[in-house]
Amino acid sequence: MIKHLTDKELQSFKDNFKIEGYFAPTTIISVLNDQKYAICIGMKDWMPIPDLMTQLDVHQRWIKKEFTPKVGVKFSKKINSSRGGKTIYTVSYTDKWSCTCSGFKFRGKCAHVEQVKSEFKSKINA
Repeated sequence: MIKHLTDKELQSFKDNFKIEGYFAPTTIISVLNDQKYAICIGMKDWMPIPDLMTQLDVHQRWIKKEFTPKVGVKFSKKINSSRGGKTIYTVSYTDKWSCTCSGFKFRGKCAHVEQVKSEFKSKINA
């Protein structure tokens, strides 16, 4: 249980603290043990933090997790051109994302892949 730390101990804790998750973390104080915790969707457990650590401190040390399907999952989806044309591209995932559009071929990323990723995120977080 982490409660009160000296200024030096608190700074050391902050310097070594990181939190990973899909959405911005928040802090809570448990009514069971009066302990302050940092929590974030995508974490396994609540993370005990010192009383003097602020929401801003926690947020500044957040590492955003990107959603990607599990390795080996094979997926393919047809999607219309992002510019409103009648062109249809195929976004697929087999260990990594890809798209049949020219933008993805040149840059390795495109709006079509981001749109499909966003659709996945909204489905798993519903």
